[in-house]
Amino acid sequence: MKTTHNLEEVLMDLMYNSEWARNSDYALYADYIASVRPDIKSSDYYEVMRHHKDYGIYSFKAVERARRAIQAEARKVGDLSLLSDKQVQKWRKTNEQEYRTKYSKGCDEE
Repeated sequence: MKTTHNLEEVLMDLMYNSEWARNSDYALYADYIASVRPDIKSSDYYEVMRHHKDYGIYSFKAVERARRAIQAEARKVGDLSLLSDKQVQKWRKTNEQEYRTKYSKGCDEE
């Protein structure tokens, strides 16, 4: 069975709406299956993962790679809503250091 959906669109929607999906590839994949194939029971996910093509869905690895690509792009544009907790913390720490470096001389130079 051929896939009939855009993987990145589905994943972005799931990641925007679920902190767990942003932080765990397993949770993201489970949510992905539930989203594109609501007819499949969660108890059948192992079978689905083994024969994903027969179900018309992408592999776990494809979802994992797409999540990484989405989060890499989100990091570039500063979209915190798509980053995992650790990535958000790292992004904030990096930007805080840049802010302090840039504005450490005070406001009197304007």
